[in-house]
Amino acid sequence: MAHVASSWVASLSAIAYWQYAILRVDAVDLCVTLAAHLIVLPMLGRRFDARLLPSFGCALCGMCVGFSFIDTCFDLLIVADKTIADGTGPDGKGTIAARHAAYIYYHTMLNASHINFALLVYVLVSSLGTMMGLSDSSREVKRLWLIMCAVAAAGNSFYVSYVVPRYVRIRAATRYEPSDFDEWDGVLYARFGLVVALLICIYLCTRLNLVQSAPATRSDDAGAAVNGKKRK
Repeated sequence: MAHVASSWVASLSAIAYWQYAILRVDAVDLCVTLAAHLIVLPMLGRRFDARLLPSFGCALCGMCVGFSFIDTCFDLLIVADKTIADGTGPDGKGTIAARHAAYIYYHTMLNASHINFALLVYVLVSSLGTMMGLSDSSREVKRLWLIMCAVAAAGNSFYVSYVVPRYVRIRAATRYEPSDFDEWDGVLYARFGLVVALLICIYLCTRLNLVQSAPATRSDDAGAAVNGKKRK
C-alpha cells in the first residue's frame, strides 16, 4: 500500500500547488482540497476493507450522473440559443439570453465549495481505489477493475481536454462573456460520453460487489494466500 500512500501525498501536493501558484485561489479552496484528501485518508489504513470500494464507486458515480443531468439542462439551452423568461420587467415578461443564464449557473456552481469538495472526493476515491483494487485482487476482480479503468479513461479523456479548460475560464471570469460559450455542442457531446462511461462503471461496480460476495474458489484462496505472504 506504500504506492497508494505516495499517490495520496503527490495528489495533495500537486493540486494544492496548481491552485495556489497557477489558479491563485483563496484559502477556502485550499481548505476544501485538504479536507477532501483527509476524508479519504482512512482508505489507506490497514483495517480498511477494500471490498467496500465498489459500493463507494456506485454512490459517487451516481452523484456525478446527477450533476451531469442538471448541467445538461443548461447545455441544451446554450446549443438551442434560446431566450428564457426571468420574470422581470413591469409586466413580468422580461427575458434573459440562454448564455447569460448558463453563465450565472456555471459561475456559481464552479465556485461552490461543497460541489468542488464532492467532485474531488470522487476523483480521489476513483483513482486511489482503482490502485487498491488492482494491487490485491482475484483474477476476476482484477479483470473488472481493468475494464473499469479503460472505460473511465475513454469517458474522461475528451471531457478533461475539452470541457475542463472552459470551466476554468468561466470559474475565474469576473464578467459575462458570450464567447465563452461558443461551440458548446462539443461540451454536450463530451458530457454524454461521460454519462455513458459513468453508467457502465456503476454496472461494473455492481458486478464487483456480486463477485466479491460470492464464495471464493480454491484458486482465489490460493491467490489471496500468496498476496498475504507478499505483504508480510
